[in-house]
Amino acid sequence: MSEPTTGRAEGARVESSGSGAPGPSGSRASGSSGGRAPESSGSRARNPSTRGAGDDGGPTPERIWTALKDVMDPELPISLVDLGLIYDVRVDGRTVELDITFTAMGCPCVDFIQEDIRTRLHEEPDVDAVVINIVWDPPWTKERLSEKARAQLQTFGVSV
Repeated sequence: MSEPTTGRAEGARVESSGSGAPGPSGSRASGSSGGRAPESSGSRARNPSTRGAGDDGGPTPERIWTALKDVMDPELPISLVDLGLIYDVRVDGRTVELDITFTAMGCPCVDFIQEDIRTRLHEEPDVDAVVINIVWDPPWTKERLSEKARAQLQTFGVSV
């Protein structure tokens, strides 16, 4: 008897500790949900006034969304946030869990993108673990592109 489909790719849950090494999969993190990316421009510089601003001394979903804007698609110089590839961000203490998708199941950049996400989030001083869930439901569509991504794609000659 098969288990119900959750929209996640089999074996797609990846957890890593601050060392960058995969850790054991734990229970689903709960806590603050960031939903869609907040509409704020962020830079890679850390603002000391927001450090440890989470309820329990960890990062906030808003800071994680800002950090994720630094992660670019390896094939296009557009952030994963602006491409609409990151569906959700949750923070539980010093653990960040996020749901991401790709434009196609056969995307050759899956591993590169996951590693770039882990590397960037581990630069945050109060992130000890990163859990990445690959989801396929709902499927990615061009409607998820931000206005910034649409403008960038049009400058590259891509119709959206």
